Amino acid sequence: MLNQVWSMFQAHTGIATDQLAISLQEIPASNAMEMGQIMHAVGHE
Repeated sequence: MLNQVWSMFQAHTGIATDQLAISLQEIPASNAMEMGQIMHAVGHE
């Protein structure tokens, strides 16, 4: 998945490989927004 994120980001921005760093970190849904709204916890719909 990280390779796919890397490739997509480079394709959309054109940034050089030596200028890019990507990391993924799991966070609580309440710390993220989607379509302008705070996300609900997994299993809470």
